[in-house]
Amino acid sequence: MPDLSSSRSTPTRAITSSMLSSRSSPTLPSAATAYDPLVKAVLAHRLAYNIFSYSALFSWILTLFWTTWDQEDAGLGSFVWNMLSPSIWLLSAVNWALGVLPVVLLRKFYLTAKPSTASSPSKTLQIALSKPTTLRALLTYVTSAILVTLTHIFAAYFENNDPHLRVFVRSRKHPYYLNGRFVFLVGTQVTLALVFLLRNIMLDRLAFRATTHSKSPFSGAHLLKTAMTVTTLTLFGFTFACLGFGLARTLALPLLLRLPLVHQLLRPFTAHFPRGAWTLWLPIRHAILVARAFCLGWSTVAGWEHAEGLFDLFIAQPILVSERTADPALTLIAGLTSADDCFRHHAYAELRHFASEDTPAASARRTALFGDQKYNPSLWSALAREALLLLGTDYQLFLRRGAPAPAAPTPAAPPPAAKLPQTPHTPLIKKPIFRSSSASAAAAQSASPASPLAAVLDSFASDSKLSRAVGETAEGMHMPDLFRSVSSLQHLVMPLRAPPNTPAKGVPAAAAPEAPVAGLGLGLVVQARGKGRALVGLYVPAWLGGAPGWGRAWWRGERLGKIVEASLPRRDMDVLAIEVLAQLTCASLTEDRYGVVQRDIPRILEAFLSFLSAIEAYQMEIKAAHVPPSKEELAGLSGLELETRLRAGVEVAKAGEALGFVSDALKDGVAMIVRTFGDKLLAFKFPPRTARKLQGFIDYN
Repeated sequence: MPDLSSSRSTPTRAITSSMLSSRSSPTLPSAATAYDPLVKAVLAHRLAYNIFSYSALFSWILTLFWTTWDQEDAGLGSFVWNMLSPSIWLLSAVNWALGVLPVVLLRKFYLTAKPSTASSPSKTLQIALSKPTTLRALLTYVTSAILVTLTHIFAAYFENNDPHLRVFVRSRKHPYYLNGRFVFLVGTQVTLALVFLLRNIMLDRLAFRATTHSKSPFSGAHLLKTAMTVTTLTLFGFTFACLGFGLARTLALPLLLRLPLVHQLLRPFTAHFPRGAWTLWLPIRHAILVARAFCLGWSTVAGWEHAEGLFDLFIAQPILVSERTADPALTLIAGLTSADDCFRHHAYAELRHFASEDTPAASARRTALFGDQKYNPSLWSALAREALLLLGTDYQLFLRRGAPAPAAPTPAAPPPAAKLPQTPHTPLIKKPIFRSSSASAAAAQSASPASPLAAVLDSFASDSKLSRAVGETAEGMHMPDLFRSVSSLQHLVMPLRAPPNTPAKGVPAAAAPEAPVAGLGLGLVVQARGKGRALVGLYVPAWLGGAPGWGRAWWRGERLGKIVEASLPRRDMDVLAIEVLAQLTCASLTEDRYGVVQRDIPRILEAFLSFLSAIEAYQMEIKAAHVPPSKEELAGLSGLELETRLRAGVEVAKAGEALGFVSDALKDGVAMIVRTFGDKLLAFKFPPRTARKLQGFIDYN
């Protein structure tokens, strides 16, 4: 038999099991680990195999063409030989590394998802100059242009040609005189770099812009557009470079050489420039140099423009990375939380493809998305929250018309603590109280001195010490009676006085004093400006005389289209979020087994309709403020007024396009949900304003 006593003394222990312990659901992975590395890998592949390779090929074509054109025996044989020449390949590689690669790397490192919110060209330039990236871009373009110029000069001397482009002239007496041909070539390249940078600032090229279509970088239309743009920029910049070089030689440099300290610094290098004659025929006498500078500038700008176009084309194309992962829906929803709006845009674009794909495999993936309960929050809850949060943030920004959010009010200081009332008490009098009033008054007067106010009043009294002193002084020194008027108290009262320029009754008005004459320099400037305007009015035609005012209005005038675009800076991403929510909501009718999407339908429709109402109100406001002129009004306008009206009409059209891009997506999303659910929407409760707006869609459909 078993020993019962020993079994009773042994304690009983519970069986441990992990099945009964509570487990918390895992959270969604972050975008930095699940989505961003995949997108960066795709972008790095495009950068290396598309942007770098195509831009290097374009640089090789330009180098081959200009080298063959520069040779004396240019022909088909020389062209074929140059195609196989190692020196041409090496020269094109150097030109690409020094002239194209810095521009591409500049775009890569300083690409931003926040576009400029300036409403005029002047504000655009002002905002750009306040950013440190503009200075770095300026240094990049100028350095690249100078390096390309030096490479071109070195290649010209390497081919046993003497283009006379040395830095210093050949002179034993003045060995440090700068070569004017070299200065002209470098100045032209630097001017083209400044013009190209100014164009990029106006286009806001550092901002990310999405595109939904792909085109070949070597297509005929793309190459023709690039050639026209490059030719226009080169002509514009080359003209300014020639004018600047002429003015610097004829006006600026002679004035600088007259300054004492500057004269000593510049004379060893530039004393020979003012001696030479400057005529209009000088560029024709150096036609070869002018042609060389123009061709070099054209090739430099062409390399920059082609590289910029490649970057805009390949970086903004849609990126599909979810198919490489085990759970595509989890990867895309994690991408919605990325800190970079560029990556978020790619995540929404791929999620739209995920929501609209009409295949059995896509339907199964959406069913798994709706029924997921492994993560906290669930996949659908995280998706709906991020999309609605994006729309809500941009809706608030739109209501503020692009203005930043107001600062949070500072908390008010707490009120001071109320003081408790003190207990009243009667002071103890330790003086004899039975005394005469005259004696007490005399004692008080002798004990306490007079107050300052009493002293002042006493000084102005008729029997005061001051009046007695004045009287005694007048008697002793025969002071005129005019200075004895201080003896009256009525001078304490300020009488009403007329304005200083108002004459008294019966007194003729005195002549007004002349305004003080400004300084001599300011007066000369004002006179010169007046004479200049008079000459312009006499000898300049009316249509040309108004050009400065028109240019000032164009430079500082605010564009309505830019104002509207600033109120919807992320409209591309907003449209993608609207389409994703609408398509997934419609797909949930047949693919959502547990009905997790239906509980969010009122929130989605309310967000859509609120945003749509705000956009429609802004559209009505713009239409009311900008009524298009009739044909009779257009016929009676001058050329400048007609141009102003047409430009205003273009801005209204751009504003309507930006607003219509988002409003059309909202209307399509609401109409899609209404057509899909129909009468089933009656089971939901909506706010009165949302219900009235939604009723219009139900009646229409």
